[in-house]
Amino acid sequence: MVRAHPECLVHPATALAAWLGAALLLQHLEGAALGLSCALATGLALAVLPRRFLALLFRSRWLLLALLLAHALLAPEGEPAGWKAGGEQAARLVALLALLALVLGSYSREALLAGFYVLLMPLSWAGVKAERVAVRLWLTLHYAEGARAAGRRSLADLARLPMSADDTPAGPGSVMLPAWRFSWRDACVLAALAAAFGWLTG
Repeated sequence: MVRAHPECLVHPATALAAWLGAALLLQHLEGAALGLSCALATGLALAVLPRRFLALLFRSRWLLLALLLAHALLAPEGEPAGWKAGGEQAARLVALLALLALVLGSYSREALLAGFYVLLMPLSWAGVKAERVAVRLWLTLHYAEGARAAGRRSLADLARLPMSADDTPAGPGSVMLPAWRFSWRDACVLAALAAAFGWLTG
């Protein structure tokens, strides 16, 4: 069933594409531009979804520390550029976590999987089965959420899940992914993303 997405949101595939695009764009930003982008992303996440963002930030604390230390230790002794590079990489990661929190908090699990399905469809020419990838991802999230709630399943448990005849983890009898219509908002977001890439590469 095809339906329109809520008025304040874009298609989940557009949101995921924008997040992936942001990950690439942030690699080209540095200095004041990077700081401003990070401040805007984190400020928005803290204002809209503070608990989800802080949870993602807490889970990534060791990665952030590793980025800082790796760049500092690899830099020549007494060279502050290592700390600067590590700080910029950490800022990029914080900005991406903030944007990820906004995406995850704005859509249901089914909507996000529908978005992944749409993004994977063009890869069908290369033999990628978008339906199977989407179903596997849905089942992984399904069991992961159940494990977190019960507090007794680990990643090793997920690897030992019973498999069906087509090598898909056994789970619910069917998975229904909603079909979302694209709107003018999606065109605006994708056009802005293309313009940003054109400006950076031009």
